[in-house]
Amino acid sequence: MLNTSSDTIYLSKMAELKREYVIPLRRKTRHAPKWRRSKKAIVVLKEFVQKHMKCENVVIGKDLNELVWVRGSKNPPGKVSVFTAKIQVAGIDKVVVETTQEGLDKQLELYKTAAPVVEDTKEEAEVKDAEVKEVEASEKKEEAKKAESKKEVKKDE
Repeated sequence: MLNTSSDTIYLSKMAELKREYVIPLRRKTRHAPKWRRSKKAIVVLKEFVQKHMKCENVVIGKDLNELVWVRGSKNPPGKVSVFTAKIQVAGIDKVVVETTQEGLDKQLELYKTAAPVVEDTKEEAEVKDAEVKEVEASEKKEEAKKAESKKEVKKDE
């Protein structure tokens, strides 16, 4: 899995908690209508991860989603083996769920690169808001001057 010690250090900083689960889906999905079973399997999967990882924000990976839906909406798998990692992105705890360790590492890399961008966009958004307020204030002043000049023209007539 991990070859170098630097990878281990990175993952321990990035992921607070990593676990592997085998999630049973059959008992809950067999009571759902046939045409809704894969959707129910996704709901059951999220509830399981929320309960065991103690986090409300669950992100299902692309490969896991495809694994559940590959046989259609009527026939999801009976159980799924998944890897989970609890991370903190922009001050919010999230749990990333994926079918393989490699897929989980890719998802963590995406969140690692996305996290600083979120902070930069907040700062940029504040700067843009300030610029917009300045422009709006200058436009109001110009409108007020135009209104005054129109009043003066009407008085002169």
